[in-house]
Amino acid sequence: MEKAMTHALTENTMSDLRYKKLYRLGGIAVLANLVVMLISFVGYILWPYAAGTTPTQEIYTLIQTNIWGAFIALDLGVSIANLISIVIFLALYVALRRVDEAYALIALIIGLVAVAAMIAARPVFEIFTLSDLYASAGTEMDKSLYLTAGESLLVQFHGAAWHISIFFNALASLINALLMRRSQVFGRALAYIGIVTFAVATLFWAPGVGLMFLFLSMLGSVPWSILLGRDLFRLAREK
Repeated sequence: MEKAMTHALTENTMSDLRYKKLYRLGGIAVLANLVVMLISFVGYILWPYAAGTTPTQEIYTLIQTNIWGAFIALDLGVSIANLISIVIFLALYVALRRVDEAYALIALIIGLVAVAAMIAARPVFEIFTLSDLYASAGTEMDKSLYLTAGESLLVQFHGAAWHISIFFNALASLINALLMRRSQVFGRALAYIGIVTFAVATLFWAPGVGLMFLFLSMLGSVPWSILLGRDLFRLAREK
């Protein structure tokens, strides 16, 4: 019995060592997401968020005159952070499956669904293509068609896919934070900050105050990202 337990522990240790590169990539991804978020915040001051607030024709004009400003105004930072978060979800699954593999797997699946939904909710490059077609259109009728097509795409920025992505991302992160509270490899401060931050984020659907909850969760994600990156890099260094 004792020999079997020792063998199992050795296998678990070797298995964890195989994922050290994933932990390191997860730590890099967390910090990269934080940098993207901060850059996007500064960028929105120069080029405010456009989808749903700015007429489609003005968005097309911005694309033609200032391509990087248009990317920021159309939430390119969210699209980048969304893709980077795939690595984070994978690293957390590997680290937290030792606590409860079933819930860790549920969090991973929900997180990946959130990523896929956000891709559908941010048709940025399609809008850029329509902008080029609008700029080269020869008749007012063609311009009108491209404007209508653009408006239908811009609606998706706050459509069902966006709501599903925000909620599932918050739910997956909340499950991971709850698992961290029972884990021996993540700090308690990280777990409790995550629980509060992502519990608040799940309330973004609340009428009238939903955006305030979403903003508060963004503030909480800053210390969460710093502490999570620290712990993932520490896991990557362990022998």
